This record gives sequence, C-alpha cells and structure tokens, in this order.
Amino acid sequence: MGRPANVADLDLSAAGIELADHGGVKVNEHLQTTAENVYAVGDVAASPAPKLTPVAGFEGQYVVDVLTGRTTAAIVYPPTPHTVFAGPELSQVGVSLDQAQAAPEQYRVVTQKLGNWYTYNRIQDKTAQVSVITNQNDGVIVGAVVLATDAEELINYFTEMIAEKHTTDDLKKWIPVYPSVASDLSYLYE
Repeated sequence: MGRPANVADLDLSAAGIELADHGGVKVNEHLQTTAENVYAVGDVAASPAPKLTPVAGFEGQYVVDVLTGRTTAAIVYPPTPHTVFAGPELSQVGVSLDQAQAAPEQYRVVTQKLGNWYTYNRIQDKTAQVSVITNQNDGVIVGAVVLATDAEELINYFTEMIAEKHTTDDLKKWIPVYPSVASDLSYLYE
C-alpha cells in the first residue's frame, strides 16, 4: 500500500543510514535512523504504518514533537483507514475481515446491506454494504469494511469509533444531523 521508497540513488550508507530488508530506511520506534540525529518519515521510512499521505504527515508532526521536546514516547499510530477509489469505493480500517474470520472466538462480524438506508436509497446505491467487527467479550468496535458510494466518508466515522473504543451500543446514544450517512448509522443494530 502506498509508494515504494525511492532511496537507490541517495548513497545513504555514506551517511551511516542503513536500509531495511525491503528497501525502506531502517527506523526505530522514534523514527530515528541508524545515523545520529537523522529521522525518516513517510514512504521512505520502514515503519509498520501504511505508506499513505496522512500517515507521512502524522509521522512528520511526531518527529517535530520529538525534536522540540514535546514528547519522548515512542510513536503510537492511531487507526488508519484506507480506500480503493473505484465505483463503488472500498474502505477498511482496523481489524480486517480475514483477521476476524480467522479468530471467531475473539471477534464478531456483522455484515449488513445498506441499500435501504436513507442515504444509499436516495442515491440508488443498491450494492452498498458494511461489515462491522467487534470484540466478542465487550462489543468494542475494532474494525470495519465499507463497500459503497462515498465509503471514504463512512469509514471515517468507524475510524473515530475505533480510536475512542466505542461499542455498538454507543451508536444509540448520539443524535447526528439528519439526513446524513451519520444518521444512518443508527440502523446498524436495530
């Protein structure tokens, strides 16, 4: 996912910077390279995060915070959604369907067609569907997959729910603007 690191012509070894096995710049949990006072972020860093533009910005801000003394903690990545922009879009965040299906004792998957939701009925998207992945033990939302027109919008709500450790019951405790995709979320667990 993202772009491959383009470091072939940089002669990084002359600066004491090592490459990871797959070609990116080797970094530690603070995004420091093997050369003192040199950091790497974004596509070039061999970090565990997906190589996406918003991740590069997040990593860049983290390095600024390290360099200015605002943090000494290791980087912690928030849930990071990604989307395949096609017709319809396919978006995913958190625990994947494959991961959840491989561990049914740990995860519950609820898949629902969205064509009857107000938003998707209005725009005639009959193929729309969402799979929501929750922890079996506490109902906390840990993943979501959306196949729909504007899936990139709906997945952002799930990203926030995962980051804030919301349960499916929490969906019943808020009143969003109507009509909107957000207001449609209440249909998930009726």
